[in-house]
Amino acid sequence: MGTAVAAGAAGLAVGVVGGMVAAEVVDEIGDFFEGDEEGDEEEE
Repeated sequence: MGTAVAAGAAGLAVGVVGGMVAAEVVDEIGDFFEGDEEGDEEEE
């Protein structure tokens, strides 16, 4: 039972992190098409 709970928690964590990464990628793509990528590259 404990193993199943741990696996579920790990899966949830991966889902949250994956969602954050996907959102960041979409945001970067949006910036690229808007022509804002020049400013972003200097910041990073």
